[in-house]
Amino acid sequence: MKVSLVGMGMGSLSGLTCEARSALSRAQAILGAERLVDVLKRSGEFQGATFAEAIPARIADIVSAHPEWENVAVALSGDVGFYSGARQLVDLFGGHEVELFCGVSSPQYFAARLRRPWQDFRLVSAHGKPCDILAEVLNH
Repeated sequence: MKVSLVGMGMGSLSGLTCEARSALSRAQAILGAERLVDVLKRSGEFQGATFAEAIPARIADIVSAHPEWENVAVALSGDVGFYSGARQLVDLFGGHEVELFCGVSSPQYFAARLRRPWQDFRLVSAHGKPCDILAEVLNH
């Protein structure tokens, strides 16, 4: 089975790369967070079965329950390499052919909206872990 992990950037079709769009089009099933799956379903462009699920272990369970699928896509917000569920999914799908398709990350999007380069940004995450944001701002 081929599993495509697809970064959807800010979650719209306009942010998909051509390669990501192609991977989604080939998929017999598309899984991902409800808001992403809804965007894909509403477009009418993608014909695969859809499953709204964001927890990596549950995504792997759904895929394991369908060995008849040859191509599966998992829609992920942002970029697959920046605080993404892709990290866990790559491990969970270790016995399958896994391909990652990048998307626009939130810092890229934010920097573009500010019309500023982001090579000097100090990136930290406060998602699910302690982070002293004031100290980060004052020190960087």
